[in-house]
Amino acid sequence: MEFAYDTLEPLGQRAVYAKGEKILVRGDRERCLYYVEQGGVEVAFGENGTTIAVAYIGPGEFFGETGFFDGVSRVRDVRATERTVLRLVDWHTMEALRRCDPHRYSAVITDVARSVCAKFRRVLEGARTP
Repeated sequence: MEFAYDTLEPLGQRAVYAKGEKILVRGDRERCLYYVEQGGVEVAFGENGTTIAVAYIGPGEFFGETGFFDGVSRVRDVRATERTVLRLVDWHTMEALRRCDPHRYSAVITDVARSVCAKFRRVLEGARTP
């Protein structure tokens, strides 16, 4: 998936996480969108002391889209699988962009939508694998 990173880069803050460091915890309520610049993250959930990884997200991909858009608490834990560099964009920054520069806003939102679609397609293709 092609993404115009130069549209997103000036909007968000850069954050670096060490291998194993928690990025999101189930129940968090922050409204941030995350873009993986380098490294990777594991999305997981835990029940009764067991953790189950449900996705790996690598460079050039977004995560946190659902909580970003609906404002409901996070439903999965996310941790860095290696040294990871993220670009974080909060809701207020995106709302300001929407008002001030609708064209750039549209470009970012379109890329986020493409990222979500690519994830769903991977899940569906994985479900078809015997």
